Amino acid sequence: MNYQRALTLTLLALSGVVLSFLPSCSSCSKGTGSADSTALDSANLTLAWDSIVIDDTYYDNPETKRGPSVYVNIAYLYPKGDSALIHLFNRFTFGDSFAQLSPQEAVARYIKEVEMEYIYSPDSTEGYTPEDLDQMRSHLELRNKIHYVDSLVISVEKSLSTYFMGAVHGMYGSSISNVDRKTRSIISEGDLFVDGYAADLSKILQRYALSSYGRKTQQELEEKEGIYVSDIAPNDNFTIDEKGLTYYYNPYEIAPYAVGQVMIFIPHEALVGILRPNSLLYHYLPETNQ
Repeated sequence: MNYQRALTLTLLALSGVVLSFLPSCSSCSKGTGSADSTALDSANLTLAWDSIVIDDTYYDNPETKRGPSVYVNIAYLYPKGDSALIHLFNRFTFGDSFAQLSPQEAVARYIKEVEMEYIYSPDSTEGYTPEDLDQMRSHLELRNKIHYVDSLVISVEKSLSTYFMGAVHGMYGSSISNVDRKTRSIISEGDLFVDGYAADLSKILQRYALSSYGRKTQQELEEKEGIYVSDIAPNDNFTIDEKGLTYYYNPYEIAPYAVGQVMIFIPHEALVGILRPNSLLYHYLPETNQ
């Protein structure tokens, strides 16, 4: 596997193992959390949580623990006792083909795939010393955390960081999934906004990008922050909470790698003009705006 393929896999994973368990949460009010969270609450519906945590290195030669290797660090938070939610969490953390597996099976299978993709296998070991082969190291770190949960929605972030041996630099980014707790389905922009929303939402995002960074013009934002305002558009990668939406843009989406991840917050009130009738977001608006 070459660097370009590794980079492509990382980007695709973002658009879309000895097992140990952390304490679960059996009493869950709205709030935020992470993979080690023990106090995730909802207004009406109780959620219990468990985690699988992996911290290990996998070798091309597992018997001797020598040669090319990949370091894997996974912290997977998932809901207990709700098969529909578990299937959703498996799906948006690992991929569609993992949805029907148990969390333990999903993690174990995912690690096998990581080994196949990230352990570098040279066409020939001729010319390499054992020490050279030991230095052929890749890594993958994957974790999810709960940004917000209430009786309506669970907003989850998946963070993925990868490095393939020999690459100039690694890749990282976040993929957000919002679960409608009533329908047990993933919320998309199309569920929230009227048809043809993209142009208006792009303008809103661009306006709030300027205000977020304290810049007055697109040119100033590009020159001072390295963010290409004309590239800012809806990407279905946003968190939901009681205050608004936060859009996430990963490296290379709207700025060079060196700029890092860009986040743009939009208050619910700014979206009133493009909300679909009966949009879930109406529940978070002051009565005067509904």
